[in-house]
Amino acid sequence: MPRTKSLGKRRCYFIPKQKAEEILDAKTNNASTSKKEIESAAITVSDADFDDRSIVNIIIQMNIISQLLKNIAKCKFCNQLDSLVISEDSGSRRGLCVDLVLQCIYCGQTTSAISFVMTNGFDDINIRLAYGMRCMGKSNSAAKTFCAVMNLPPPPAKFERYNDILLRSLIKVSSESMRNAVEDTVKNNNSNRDITAAFDGSW
Repeated sequence: MPRTKSLGKRRCYFIPKQKAEEILDAKTNNASTSKKEIESAAITVSDADFDDRSIVNIIIQMNIISQLLKNIAKCKFCNQLDSLVISEDSGSRRGLCVDLVLQCIYCGQTTSAISFVMTNGFDDINIRLAYGMRCMGKSNSAAKTFCAVMNLPPPPAKFERYNDILLRSLIKVSSESMRNAVEDTVKNNNSNRDITAAFDGSW
């Protein structure tokens, strides 16, 4: 018969909330300076991560944005509530990047803004669309189908130029990656650049 081990009943101690807070404060005050710096850095990182959530791209219907504005915003020119409506200026559309127009239905004042930021003179969202299609092995026709099914604006007319942007970025990143790999190899080889390399190009 196998041996068995009997365990005693585990004891649990209840610490009042106020007492627990006092113990926690005492531990924090007695902590080393380096530990406090680490905890402070962790809080800073988490706050930064929270701030980054505001730049995430989402898909939202225009009428929902208008409803939100009507419920909480008022016109800064005529100070009227339930007066702001948002629409798109389709004439200035550049692929998925559109010009949003905010207008007051009472005084007629308008304010406009581009829906996405630009990177090196190109719309970031269109670059992401082209990159997403390339990652799936698709191109312009697939992007058109995707945008049509999702009820989004059509992709930019000159879709292929975004492939050129991706190619330049790929060349830059791959060159830096290979350069760093070479430097790491030289460092691991006691700073000796006489390194044997084998290539297999027979196929």
